[in-house]
Amino acid sequence: MKKQFLVILAILLVLPAVAFSQKDPLSPSYTPPMDTTATDYPSNIWITDTMQKVRQDTGSPGTQHWGEFYGTQNEFVDFQVHVQAPAGGYSSLVITASDFVQSSPSAYTISASTPNIIVYREAYMHVSPNVTSTANTFYNSTGYYPDALIPTVDPYTKQTTNAWPVSVAPGQNQSAWVDVLIPQGAPSGYYTASITVKNGGTTLATMPVIIGVWQWPSNGFMPSTATLQSIVQTGWDDFCVQIYGSYAACAAYPGSGGNSDQAITLTLTSLMRFMLDHRWSLANPIYPPSTTNFATLETSYGPLLNGTSGGLLNGAKLTSAQFQPAVTYAQNWSTEFSNKGWLSELFDYSCDEPPNGCAWSSVSSKASSLHAATPPVPALVTTNIANATNNGVLNSIDWLVPIINDMDPQGGTLQRSNYSAWLAGNCCSGTGPKRRLLSYLSCESAGTCSNGTVGGTTATWPNYDIDGKPAANRAMEWLSYRNGVTGELSYEATCGWETGACYGGSNGNPWTSVYFFGEWGDGTSVYPSSSSGTNYVTAPNGSTLATPIILPSIRLKHQRDGMQDYEYLNVLTTAGKTSLVTTEINSWITNSYKFETTGAGLLAARSALGSAMHGLTYSVTLLPPTGLTVTVN
Repeated sequence: MKKQFLVILAILLVLPAVAFSQKDPLSPSYTPPMDTTATDYPSNIWITDTMQKVRQDTGSPGTQHWGEFYGTQNEFVDFQVHVQAPAGGYSSLVITASDFVQSSPSAYTISASTPNIIVYREAYMHVSPNVTSTANTFYNSTGYYPDALIPTVDPYTKQTTNAWPVSVAPGQNQSAWVDVLIPQGAPSGYYTASITVKNGGTTLATMPVIIGVWQWPSNGFMPSTATLQSIVQTGWDDFCVQIYGSYAACAAYPGSGGNSDQAITLTLTSLMRFMLDHRWSLANPIYPPSTTNFATLETSYGPLLNGTSGGLLNGAKLTSAQFQPAVTYAQNWSTEFSNKGWLSELFDYSCDEPPNGCAWSSVSSKASSLHAATPPVPALVTTNIANATNNGVLNSIDWLVPIINDMDPQGGTLQRSNYSAWLAGNCCSGTGPKRRLLSYLSCESAGTCSNGTVGGTTATWPNYDIDGKPAANRAMEWLSYRNGVTGELSYEATCGWETGACYGGSNGNPWTSVYFFGEWGDGTSVYPSSSSGTNYVTAPNGSTLATPIILPSIRLKHQRDGMQDYEYLNVLTTAGKTSLVTTEINSWITNSYKFETTGAGLLAARSALGSAMHGLTYSVTLLPPTGLTVTVN
C-alpha cells in the first residue's frame, strides 16, 4: 500500500495541475454585460466614484456614464451621479436608482424600496471669500461646493423630502450621492442596477451600475460596531436651538409629550443612532446627566450601548460614553457602567488642550477623584506626551490624545515609539484601566485657527473641510492604523448649530456658513433640516416635515468610508496578511502629511485589500486534472 501511495504522489507532482476551488462568484464568467459606448449616453450626464467634489458653478462633464464599484457585506458602497444643465436649464430634475439584482450564481435583490439604497441630492455651500488652506490637500478655490446631503426618503422617519425634483440653471451642475448598504446576508457576486435621470416626464439618461460584493471572511460581514474607537462631541441642546430656537420651545418635538427634557433625550438619541450608522460614536450627550438615578440612562441610552437601538447597521453600539456630572459622582457611574457591562466605553474628558482648556494643575487633581472610584474611571486629555511629561501629569492620564501634527510632525519623525512605555502601564498601582492612545485633527493641523487667516502650503495633514479634497477627508483612518493609535476624537458634529464657541453666543445658520476657526466645516459634520425658522428641507409640496430630520455631510460620508477602510486593514492583519497591508498603505501614503491626493491611490489600495480579503474564502487550490482515477488497496 505504501508503494502504491508513492506512485500516486509522483503522478500528482508531474501531471499538469489545475486551479480549482468552489467557483468564485466574482469570476469573469459571471460579469454582467454593460454598455460602455460613450456615444450611447448624453454627454452632460456622468457617473463617478466619491473621490471628487463636483462644484455647482464650474467644471466640465466627465466621460464615464456607467459605474463598477466594490464592497462587502454590511458595508456602505457609494458613488455619485452628475448632471450639467444645457442652455435651457432643467426645471424638474429627478435622479433615482433601481434595485440592485444579482442574476448569477444566485438570485438576490437589494431593494431600492428599503433604506439599503438612499439617493441624496447634494446641496451646496458657498466657500467665500476665504479658502481654508492653499495646501495640496485642498482645492484652494472659492465657489459652491457640495456638502449637505438631502435624502429622497429619510431612512429613519420614512418621510419623503423635497430632494427632488429640483431646478438647475443653465450651465450649472447638480449631483446626487448614492449610498448602497450591502445586506449582511447578501451573497458574494455581481449586482446590477440602473440610474435614471429625468427632467419632468422626459427621461434624459438610463445608466448601468454594477456592484461587486467581496466575501467577508468565514461567510460573515463587516462589523456594525467600528473596530477603531471613536469619540465625537455635540452640544446637549444644539438640535433644539436650530430647529425650535431654544430649549423651552423644543417641547414641540413630536413624541415629547410637551416636555423639553424628553425632547432633548429623543433628539440626542436620534443623533447618536445616526452617527453610529456612520460608524462614529457620539460620546457626550447623555442627558440629563444622571447622578444616582440611572433609569433614564438605562432606558434611553442603554440600547445605544448594548447595540439594540435599531438603525441601519444592525447591532452597532457606542465605543465610547463620556462621564457627565461632577467628579463626586464618579463612583456612581463606575458602579452603574460596570454592572451593565459598559465599563470599557466609559471615560471622563478631563481637559481639552491644556493650558487653554484647563490649568495643568487641575489634570492631576481631577484624575485622582476619578481614579478613586472602583473600578477607576479613565481620564482623557488632549495633549502630547512631551507636554504631559514636562508638566508632571503623564501618569494621571489614561487616554492620551495628541494632534496628528504632534504625532507625526513635518521635518521630524513619527513619535509613536515615545508612547510605548506609557501605554504599557496603568494607574492605581496597576489596577486601573488599560491606557489608550488616540489622535485627532484640529485647526492647527489645517494651518489656521482664525477666520480670515488662510492656512499655508505646508498644512498637508488630513482634514474634514468642505474645500478639502476627498482623499484628505478620508485619509485619517488609514493613518490611525499606520501610526498605531486605537481611536480617534472629533471635536464636534454640531459646532455650527449652537449658541456657543462657534457663533460666539448667538444663534447662527449652518446652511449659510460653517466657517469657524479659519476652516470650512471642521466641527460641523451634520446639518439640521431647518435653521433659524427657515425650512431648508420640507415635504415635496413645501409643507413642514412632521418630524425634523438630521442630514449628513459629504465629509461625514468620507469619514465613514475611512472607518470602513480600517476594517479591511484590520481583518487582513488578523488573517496574517500584515505585509500586504503595509504594502498597500505605503503605495499611496508616505507619512501623515504626505500622501496621494487625487484619491486614485486610496481606491487602488482599497481594491487590492478587498480582493485579498475575498481570496481568503475563494482561494485557489491545486488539484490533479479531472478524469484521473487511482485505486489504493
